[in-house]
Amino acid sequence: RAVETYYPDSLDSKTAQQLEVKPGSEVSGVDIRLVQVPVVQVSGKVVLTPGAKNASVMAFPLGQQTSVRADGTFAFWGLAPGKYTLVPRLGYVGSTPLDIEVTTTNLENLELRIPAPFNIAGEVRFDDEQARAPTKPPAKPEETGPPPAPRRIELRSIQKFVSNSAMATVAADDSFALQKVQPGLYRVSISWESGYVKSVRLGDTESAGNILDVLNGSAGPLALTVSSNFCEVSGAVNDSNGPLADVKVALAPIIGRWSNTRVERTDSNGNYKFTKVVPGKYKLFAVDQDIVYPEVLEDYDDIAESLDLSPGDKISKDLRKRK
Repeated sequence: RAVETYYPDSLDSKTAQQLEVKPGSEVSGVDIRLVQVPVVQVSGKVVLTPGAKNASVMAFPLGQQTSVRADGTFAFWGLAPGKYTLVPRLGYVGSTPLDIEVTTTNLENLELRIPAPFNIAGEVRFDDEQARAPTKPPAKPEETGPPPAPRRIELRSIQKFVSNSAMATVAADDSFALQKVQPGLYRVSISWESGYVKSVRLGDTESAGNILDVLNGSAGPLALTVSSNFCEVSGAVNDSNGPLADVKVALAPIIGRWSNTRVERTDSNGNYKFTKVVPGKYKLFAVDQDIVYPEVLEDYDDIAESLDLSPGDKISKDLRKRK
C-alpha cells in the first residue's frame, strides 16, 4: 500500500527535499513518488492490575490509538516502516512507554505494563533560610495583606509522549504526601519562587538535580533539598552592524518539556538577562518566536550555545542571530 510521502520520495519530513517558492514565481516539475510498503501488524499484550478498565495503547508520533481487549491483547495494522513509541494508557493516564521500530515484517509478542499507582510520603529540607517560603499569615491583626499561598510540590513526567503529573501541599512541618503516582521519570518542582529543588533522595539513594526516578515504584520516603543558590545567564545579541534590540532569546532545558523554555527580549543595547535560573543543562539561542516547540529547538541547533550550570553560576554568553 502507498503511505504518506514527502517530496520527492521520503517517509520522513526531516529527510524531505525543501522547495523555495519566490514571490510571483512558478515552480514546476515537483513530482512526488509515493512509497509502497507492506501491510504489517504490531501486536502484543498489556499487563494490567486486576479490575483495570478502559485501557488502550497509543502509537506516537502518529497519535494513533487502539483499544486493549478483555484478555489484555492489542494490535495495530498498517504502520509504515519507522520508529514509534507505544504508550499504554488507562483512561487519560499514560504508563511506561516502549520504543519500537517497524520494518517489513510483523512485530509480535510485545509486552507493555500498566502497574498500580502508589503513594509517596516526603519532606522538604532547606540549604538556607532564604529558600524557605513563609508558611504562616501575619501574626498581628493590624498587619494587612493576604496570607501566603500554600506551598506545593509538583511532579511532571519527562518521558516522551507521557503527560502524567502529581501534586501535594507542603504542611507546616515541611512534610507532604503524593497520592496515586504512576511509575516513571519526573521533574520535581516547587511552587514558591525563593528556591529550587537542588537534590532528591528516595529511600537510601540521593541524586543531584530535580529528576525523580520511580520507574520501578517508590523505594522509600522522599526527601527534597531546596536551595536559593540560583544561576544567572546574560549577554548580548549582535550582528555585523552592532547590537540588536528587541530580539527574543530562548533558554531551553535539555532534559524536560519544551514548555519549561524561558524567553527574554534584548534591551536597546542588545543585552539580555535570565535571573533565578535553576542549575542544569540548557540550550541558549536567539529565536524568531515566543513559543518554542521541540521542532524549533532542533532548527536552532547550529547557532545554539550549550550550558551546563552549577549552583551559583553567573554566565555571560554573546549570541548571534540567524540571518
